[in-house]
Amino acid sequence: MAGGYESAGPQDGFVTIGEFKGHLKSARPYETQKVLGVAKRPVITTSTGDQDIWNLILQAN
Repeated sequence: MAGGYESAGPQDGFVTIGEFKGHLKSARPYETQKVLGVAKRPVITTSTGDQDIWNLILQAN
């Protein structure tokens, strides 16, 4: 579901870290609200500040 999520990247069968980050930031509050009764929002950062990390591919379909 994260591939191409909210136009974070193309729907090309690959999931980048940036697409996954976008999916988590949007879907996680909704899911935790359903399960826990309170929305939890993830904080996702890099330890180096390198913005190229968001383009790394996590998985190929």
